Amino acid sequence: MKRIIIICEGQTEQEFCNTILYSKFQENNIYLQATLPKKSGGGIVKWEHLEKDINNYLKSDKNVFITTFIDYYKLPDSYPNYRKAHANTDKNKIIDEIEHGIAFKIDSPRFIPYIQLHEFESLLFNNLGAFDSVQGMINDMGLLKKTLADYPDNSELINHDKSTAPSKRLDKIIKGYNKVKHGNLIAQHIGLANMFEKNLRFKKWIENLLNKNWD
Repeated sequence: MKRIIIICEGQTEQEFCNTILYSKFQENNIYLQATLPKKSGGGIVKWEHLEKDINNYLKSDKNVFITTFIDYYKLPDSYPNYRKAHANTDKNKIIDEIEHGIAFKIDSPRFIPYIQLHEFESLLFNNLGAFDSVQGMINDMGLLKKTLADYPDNSELINHDKSTAPSKRLDKIIKGYNKVKHGNLIAQHIGLANMFEKNLRFKKWIENLLNKNWD
């Protein structure tokens, strides 16, 4: 069976891969393995450590494909092309430039870099009904409705300010918000098809992995 290893930023992304993405890839005869960085300190991993992990996985199995699932939010400026990328104002172009720099550093056809714009949590702002899964916990319905209204077509564009990033909004919207538990509960209610409609970079990444040429 074909195999892809996704190096996830944290447990939230890992759980998402192990539940929602796993079944999708299994349908396509691809075994998906979600893992965490060997050394991260509980958050976004430093480039030097991520680079080492990627290369070690590539060396350990000559047939496996490797990808990443990390956030742009709080990404260290040590990542390849970081400063060059920020000559752009378009967030998509910024991420594209950093991913290009990462791919150049690793230099392997079996590596597909992916950075989520801005956070995994941006995928959750899809529709109001998805939040039925946390009924009774909504603390700020006004903020939830405003966020959905402000980003009706592409929730990936929710900004990454320290007080208005997707995860920070969810902290205010949901009382006692737990990233791993509630984040993936909401994600399950949304489903991949709905996520693809409002998260085009995310959709492109998944489709790229599913349609890789394994020869």
